[in-house]
Amino acid sequence: MDLYLQQLRLAEGILFDYNGTLSDDERILEEAYETALVDMGLEGLAPGEYDSLVGLSDPDIAERILLKRGSKDIDEMIRRLSSAYASAIEHRPTIPSLTVQFVQRLRFEGKEVAVVTGTFRKLMQRGLDAAGLSELGNRSVAIEDVHAGKPDPEGFLLGARKIGVELEKIVGFEDSRAGVEALRAAGIKAVGIGPHLRNEDGLLAHFETMDHAAQAYMH
Repeated sequence: MDLYLQQLRLAEGILFDYNGTLSDDERILEEAYETALVDMGLEGLAPGEYDSLVGLSDPDIAERILLKRGSKDIDEMIRRLSSAYASAIEHRPTIPSLTVQFVQRLRFEGKEVAVVTGTFRKLMQRGLDAAGLSELGNRSVAIEDVHAGKPDPEGFLLGARKIGVELEKIVGFEDSRAGVEALRAAGIKAVGIGPHLRNEDGLLAHFETMDHAAQAYMH
């Protein structure tokens, strides 16, 4: 915990993963994939199928899910996924108020903050808008901005360039092993969020939720 507080105070830049990290929406996203599959007349998700793919980009997840069902209709899948997700978050905002306060506090302290996500810009921006964090979207990195999703470090390297902070002065927040691998490959210190990283070595710290990480810093 001391290391987490020390490194976060010293950091000049903060990069957040979106789904499952800044945005508490992994179950909503899983439901959106289920809805998209059923609407396409395909078999729904098997138990644990979505969890086994967490951390990959949405195009990669969609491709693997469809491949298992003998389909290559990715454009249709993405269209239906986007529609189902957008509909769900209208009724259930996904960035908790304490997490929003945390982001605002970091920015007030002069830190450069952005998002690096494997999801689509449109989906990320809807969530940011709903939380009053619209301005983060301009300098954030979505899957359309890179050639390869996590665990490739391209997104985090681009994010660092966008916020104009040296890699060693950045702290990244992630909820998946693929995301942590991407941070490490980029030379960025990692904080783990959620159940997938409980036993991960080499993190600055691990928290069950983003709100817990926020509380530890702001208390």
